[in-house]
Amino acid sequence: ITAIAFDKTGTLTIGKPVVTDFVPFGDMKEEEALALIAAVEIGSEHPLARAIVEKGKSACRVVPEVKDFEAIAGRGVHGNVVGKNVVVGNAAFMGSLGIAIEEHHPLVEKLQNEAKTVVYAAADQKLIGILALADTLKPHAREAIQALKKMKKEIIMITGDNPKTAQAIAHDLGIDRVLAQVLPQQ
Repeated sequence: ITAIAFDKTGTLTIGKPVVTDFVPFGDMKEEEALALIAAVEIGSEHPLARAIVEKGKSACRVVPEVKDFEAIAGRGVHGNVVGKNVVVGNAAFMGSLGIAIEEHHPLVEKLQNEAKTVVYAAADQKLIGILALADTLKPHAREAIQALKKMKKEIIMITGDNPKTAQAIAHDLGIDRVLAQVLPQQ
């Protein structure tokens, strides 16, 4: 064996991300935005979805029901919540739907440089918030990577995260080679 490739979530990290930041936009109240976001994420099986639902439930008493839910692997989710078309997902998903996110690039870049995964949320084609999530490294991940490197093994991290977040996590672990934005089917 000359190289070892690790999936990030659940292998190098604990696999239980938490929402560290929520930045609301527009005139929607934070609680209302989080309720919409949590409602559409309830149907998702993605590890980030569970953290987002927990954040939503802690912010509002009742999470509304979602209709016409659909998950798009490696992109995000969408559905109809209280008559609004709610979309939650990554930058590529927002771009494919024509939802403007560019003006928030400095904030997003700052969060990604902190090794946080950024998720966008929109309702009726308007951005209503940005969530940042972080996952804790497994206790012995750094030691294991260093031990393998001493054995002259090439270490590769594979993740669905964006390149900036992936590089920040890889740097923390001492991993030089990263494959980011890898979809589940890849």
